[in-house]
Amino acid sequence: MKIDYDNGRLESKTVWFSGETDEGKKFTIMANWNSWDDWNVMPDEITFDEKNGTDEECEKIIEEFLKEMNG
Repeated sequence: MKIDYDNGRLESKTVWFSGETDEGKKFTIMANWNSWDDWNVMPDEITFDEKNGTDEECEKIIEEFLKEMNG
C-alpha cells in the first residue's frame, strides 16, 4: 500500500474564533470553511461567555465575520 502523506489537500476545516462586542460581551464563533463556498457561520455556532447574546448581536457578529473573511 502506498499513501502520499506529503501532498494532502485541504477541503474543509472548523475553526474557533474569540471576540468581544462593543458592549464588552465576550463570545466564541465556531466557523466552517470549505473550498467550494468559503466561510460560513450560523447563529447557534456563536456562544457568549457570560451573558446570552441577542439575535441582533449574533446577526451583527456574523455579518462582520463574513465581510472580513470572505471579502
